[in-house]
Amino acid sequence: MREITFATKKDYLAVINFLEKQTKYVEIVVSWDDTPNSPLLTNFGDSLVTIKDISHWLETGTKGTLYKYALSLERKKAYFQQLRKFDSFFYNCEHPFSGMYVETTDFGYQDIAFFNLQGELLFYTITHEGLAWIKKSAEENK
Repeated sequence: MREITFATKKDYLAVINFLEKQTKYVEIVVSWDDTPNSPLLTNFGDSLVTIKDISHWLETGTKGTLYKYALSLERKKAYFQQLRKFDSFFYNCEHPFSGMYVETTDFGYQDIAFFNLQGELLFYTITHEGLAWIKKSAEENK
């Protein structure tokens, strides 16, 4: 995995386009002190396969409620249409005096991960920290 940043909506959409081609499963973690009101949670109940409380997610230490979705081809199209409506997961910004900071968006504070059909991790975020990792391409693994 390699760390990536989001400076523009174009950066975000490039990742969404990459993920749409490969994703079968999506996990969203809502922190216990956050409200689970995202359309990604409320509009895709027919694809929900797991809801459980967790105290350690993808080696990040994230605690909250995990929602796992298995997306059919039809539901995947709708899911990614919904993702494209968000500005981004977050933006990595730089202030000339205070340095780097994270700007939240209409996506909220939930963390999200995408997996392929074989269950391999493709991408995930620690949204409130402005951190994201994406699977390295075959060229980067050489």
